[in-house]
Amino acid sequence: MLNKQKVIKINQTVSDQKLDDNQVLFVRVDSVVQGKKDLIEVPFTHNAYVIKGGGDIRFYRSGTHKVFEDRKEYKKWKKGSSVEVIYIPKEVRVLVRWGTAQRIPYNDPAHNMILSVGANGHFRVSISNPEQFIRVVVGQTKEFDLKKFTENFSSEVRSYFGVEFQSVASSMALTYEEFEKFRGEISAKVGDDLSAKFSADYGISLVDFTIDNINISQANLETLKLQSLQKESERQSETKRIEQEKIEAKAWEKRKYQMDIAHKEKMQELANNKGAINKSTDEESQRLMTNSAGSDEYQEELQEGAVCPKCGAVNLFSNKHCSKCGNSMF
Repeated sequence: MLNKQKVIKINQTVSDQKLDDNQVLFVRVDSVVQGKKDLIEVPFTHNAYVIKGGGDIRFYRSGTHKVFEDRKEYKKWKKGSSVEVIYIPKEVRVLVRWGTAQRIPYNDPAHNMILSVGANGHFRVSISNPEQFIRVVVGQTKEFDLKKFTENFSSEVRSYFGVEFQSVASSMALTYEEFEKFRGEISAKVGDDLSAKFSADYGISLVDFTIDNINISQANLETLKLQSLQKESERQSETKRIEQEKIEAKAWEKRKYQMDIAHKEKMQELANNKGAINKSTDEESQRLMTNSAGSDEYQEELQEGAVCPKCGAVNLFSNKHCSKCGNSMF
């Protein structure tokens, strides 16, 4: 009796995995081939990888395909060669949350101190290299275990995150206060680096890698607070010093202005007095020089009483009043 044609389908698995469950990264179907006419049905939501003889991997897109492409493959199977079908979803939405188990040392360039940094976040998994994924991640695993998978890759991210964070933050010379401002940029750079590594090692990419929170230890926070208070005190002292210098400079400008005015007034007064004395002296000298009596009369008129007792101007001895100020000569 000839074997009836069998169609291998994804829902033949004994697990609880469903066709439209995008939280499932693979569904494995094996030991179900019955004859050389058997077919493999691949739904439009998945691609299929058929492993023949334990190592030969064949790729099949959506549709219905023969299990054995020729008599040679069928004969190998008849001799005990295995045939396994692994269905891989075209789109997956496996969410993985992660968090650092230990603090990451980071040298803050602005505060000149070593910070103890912690972080947590999430990412989604996408299969970038199915063959690598099947060899390394799937292996001999019969059923996909979501909890185990997320725990394993959360741990993997934890183990690499510290070095990646230090590299990215140091290259940007970030301070603690800038962590939140540049959190998105840090996420993108760290995510790209980790995704490239995971794609090469495991055949998966990290999609939408996000750092939800970056924090530092309580001891760090207290030290930064003290530094902030000290800087604020120094800033206030400097502000007061500058204001005091401005007040003193303004007072000096005012004093200098007043001194300049007083100096100009004094110089004007001296110039006026000198001009008056010189004029009076010149007139008297001219008169005496033309006086025929000459030096005798000059000496007579310079006797005591010829000098004004009020302004000091020289007057003729015969003057009753000072020729300059009008004061009585008597």
